Amino acid sequence: MTVYAAGKGGRMGNIMKKITDNLRKLICGIAFLVLLAVFPAGMPGVYAEEAYDLIVPDADSRYYTADDISDMPLQVVNYAKNEIYARHGRIFNSTELAGYFGQQPWYLGSLREADFTDKVFNEYERENILLLNDREMALSGGGGYMLDQPGYNYDAIGQYLAARNGDVRAEALLMRLRKIIGTVSLKDGDGEAYDVEENMRLFSDSVLGTKSESSAIVDLDEVKLAILDERSKAALEKNDDGSRLVIRLRKGELYFSVDEPLAENESFDITFSDLRLAIRGTSGIVTIEDKQTSSVVLASGQAMIYEENPEAGAAQGTEIRAGERVRIISDGTGRKTFEKETLSEENLPPFLTGCLRQDPDAVPKVLADTGWTGESFGGNNADEVQAAMEQYRAIISQASSYQYEPGGGTTPTGNYRYALVQMRAEDTVPTLLLEQEASNYLYYARVFQYDPVSATVIQPEPSEFMAEGATPTGGIRCSLAMQGDGNGIQSMNWSSGTGQGDMYRVTLNGASLREEPQWSGRIDQVPGELSSAAIEWHDISDMSALGGQTGETSQPAEPDAADGEEPLPEDGDRTVFRGTMNEYSYEEVAAMWSGGNYPVNDYERQLHPTYLLITLDEPQTMEIRTGDGLAFVSQEISMLGVQEPAELEQYAGQHLTFSVDPGMIYNPSDVSLPPAPRAYDVHILN
Repeated sequence: MTVYAAGKGGRMGNIMKKITDNLRKLICGIAFLVLLAVFPAGMPGVYAEEAYDLIVPDADSRYYTADDISDMPLQVVNYAKNEIYARHGRIFNSTELAGYFGQQPWYLGSLREADFTDKVFNEYERENILLLNDREMALSGGGGYMLDQPGYNYDAIGQYLAARNGDVRAEALLMRLRKIIGTVSLKDGDGEAYDVEENMRLFSDSVLGTKSESSAIVDLDEVKLAILDERSKAALEKNDDGSRLVIRLRKGELYFSVDEPLAENESFDITFSDLRLAIRGTSGIVTIEDKQTSSVVLASGQAMIYEENPEAGAAQGTEIRAGERVRIISDGTGRKTFEKETLSEENLPPFLTGCLRQDPDAVPKVLADTGWTGESFGGNNADEVQAAMEQYRAIISQASSYQYEPGGGTTPTGNYRYALVQMRAEDTVPTLLLEQEASNYLYYARVFQYDPVSATVIQPEPSEFMAEGATPTGGIRCSLAMQGDGNGIQSMNWSSGTGQGDMYRVTLNGASLREEPQWSGRIDQVPGELSSAAIEWHDISDMSALGGQTGETSQPAEPDAADGEEPLPEDGDRTVFRGTMNEYSYEEVAAMWSGGNYPVNDYERQLHPTYLLITLDEPQTMEIRTGDGLAFVSQEISMLGVQEPAELEQYAGQHLTFSVDPGMIYNPSDVSLPPAPRAYDVHILN
């Protein structure tokens, strides 16, 4: 596994994690049964991705009827069918199903698809699977529910369960914590705290809080958005039918946006400092500056700010229009003064411009209502990218000062490299990956994400990192690549002996790395839809990739013959690359293995006094046979051993263009020399 916890790593870390996860899930499963007895209608307070309930709870003890499932949408029917498999420990290749069932406290995934048999089902389960499958085919016109489609979510499951359980807060499930930066807390109305994850759903009594250099983005429904700035706190309230929404800002700063005018029966209010802002189709920010002073800036539309004066019994307040700021100052006796001013684009609050960059759908209306040009927020993110690059340069310049894995037990080689990637499709600036090479032949990667709203860099703790490379013992290989769909890092590890591996999607969840299982199986059987793109790495001595960087992830440049190096030639289906061939003594090669701890063997030294190795100009991903020759793995190569060197020894010390037969490259065993993949068929092309 390539996102490690403290004290864990490689194959043993993987095994220990699976044992720990199963114990955790068993404990959670027991707790789940207790919770069902206490809260039969569902969990209170927060509705996260977990359903905390079964869709077909008694599928193993009674025959369901067509009437029982007549109100199930297509997605729910599919999940209900697969739930019967999940209750018997089936591991799912589908990312969508693996993500859903992996978060259920009762789920103990233990059987791969190849090992699963329908003999585990009783007669009730078999008939119920057939019933659900027939219903799925009928609803879909015969094609079934299409899993793993872009943009899938679990809303339909949550709403079905909430409605079935008589939960009148089903409408409130539309409130979702879309994105978190830094440290964000979540409590219910009774003060009970909950773990925070991106995309978790919120109930009416949710209270959000942010710490220093943190923020939270909340989707209130399809057309309403709120962003909570650092050191802020707000409570969300929504009535049963979803027509009345109130955000109670208790401290800090809040951005709000309504893309479409509210319906006649809808209302959206923000309360703060004994004041109320009534919103229709507007956007702007509310700030509590101190106990006596607060302010509202409106970027689009118009709204009313008012209060009820308890002494006079009359409402006092003012109207605010797009492009204006109203500061409200209390004199401590209950009387408030409203000071209004018109803002120019040059003196807009930074929090507002940062939020508008995060909410591009609001920009056209802002420009139309204010007459601003939008240069500071209208989609041109050059300033924030430049700010990110400046901070990334500072981080890279002190690369050796960071801790790259929790125990600090590895020995750095002194080599560092970096890459700019797009962790999320909606990010307006790229994410920095910074890797340290260690003597165990692994690269350990740290993640740094610039947040335009707070103008700070968020970084997970050293206990949350990724790794790639090949360990000298244990036969474990791991690699990192960009997800083909543009959402996160594809992390994979596999055994060089068996070819069995696991693939994960790694994304940022606030200031933490989140790892979701995508697939398990033999490396040569990875489904085609799980595509990936190579990460372009740069040595830290070359920061040119940080100059002129746009919001797009940089791509490798095509070779330019005008720069003095011609494009690589072709050689049929063979892999072509450039590199330098050198001859090494037995002692030199042994020193490369396991940080110089390879035990010298006199017989082996006499048998192989020298070795011929090719060092590639640039690391290159190649398909390589496992040591047993039964499977292929995709692996990044920086060095190749020449297995039959006699006829090539004359080229030692030369920089050349080579080609190799992909079917004739083998991974070495964990204790053999040289410690690099071996090529049996090497051609010199120039």
